[in-house]
Amino acid sequence: LCRHLAQLGADVRVLTTNANGPLADVDVETNRELKQAAGLSVEYCSQTVRERLSLRLLGRLRGYVAWADVVHITSVYSVPTVAALGVCSALGRPVVWSPRGSLQRWENATRPGMKEMFERLCRVLAPQRMVLHTTSREEEEQSLRRMPGMAGVTIPNGVELPELGEEQLLSVERRRPLSLLFVGRIHPIKGIDRLLEACRLVGGGPAWRLTLAGTGDPEYRDWLEEGGRRGG
Repeated sequence: LCRHLAQLGADVRVLTTNANGPLADVDVETNRELKQAAGLSVEYCSQTVRERLSLRLLGRLRGYVAWADVVHITSVYSVPTVAALGVCSALGRPVVWSPRGSLQRWENATRPGMKEMFERLCRVLAPQRMVLHTTSREEEEQSLRRMPGMAGVTIPNGVELPELGEEQLLSVERRRPLSLLFVGRIHPIKGIDRLLEACRLVGGGPAWRLTLAGTGDPEYRDWLEEGGRRGG
């Protein structure tokens, strides 16, 4: 997303940390801006408390927000998100906020009390000029229920399709079927039913096969095995 914004002529600066999950760091130089491409730079701030807090990031935040015409915030339940909303509100900067599904609720969701606390802080600190960006109509409806009064817009994720050689194209002349693989949690949030709908559009035949690999919701899995479709 950042690379394409830069290609369109925007000046993009990313402020983040070097966190790469709970037990690892991104192998990059930290605490200075690194030029990634024309119009795009990233500063990876070192973590003070792993995956929780970076004092370097908090110290750099005001300068970055003051420089920007528009601020894009990704994620919900994190200290940088709350801090960024507060700074944007104080400096009067417009915000695009992409929760990436975090504001949706699913069965067995973890830490509901902590999440509610973060949501209340976000509602209090949110600047007046802010749009909640979601990637599906369902996500927009559920997210706006948790953030009432906010403006919302649905823009699906962009997908870059690689150029395929003749040996990769879907055709009955292939020596073996084109193998498609899904690996992940078997849960409605993953949209596996949409994948199956797409496969139905392609049609059956010997030219391709789909493998689903994962564990998860038994009822949803059974529904998929029975050929479930949206709306019954």
